[in-house]
Amino acid sequence: MRLYPGLKPIFPEDTEMTHRPISLKTIGILGGSSNVATMEYYRFLNDGVNARLGGWEIAETLIVGMNFGNIEAMVREGDWDGLTRYMTGKVEALIAGGADMILGVSNTLHKPLEPIMTGKSIPLLHIATPTGEAMQQAGIKRAALFGT
Repeated sequence: MRLYPGLKPIFPEDTEMTHRPISLKTIGILGGSSNVATMEYYRFLNDGVNARLGGWEIAETLIVGMNFGNIEAMVREGDWDGLTRYMTGKVEALIAGGADMILGVSNTLHKPLEPIMTGKSIPLLHIATPTGEAMQQAGIKRAALFGT
């Protein structure tokens, strides 16, 4: 299994799962950068865990939604300090809730998310890491990425 820097496997060693409850890492999803993106990430995570483990298995997750209206206004106004304060509270809620790692569902929001995560006790799965790995595996040397 591929691991991202600082992350430990989310799947148990005992893949026969004869003992319940199974202990999976809890993925903290920082959602709300759009409800559609949040929904898709949640679906992809659960599809992946179910494909790997089968049966009724899905991911252990916590989702903290952010009001996209707040995000849009702060980005449009260039209020990165305000956005950082807003997002810090949401990240702290995920950590307090027991997340073992944080997943952000927006490329734009990684700008404040990286400094927010500095010094935190859990890692951030940066969306650029798996994107870059997929590009390397596909032999892609140059790409144009569009987004905010």
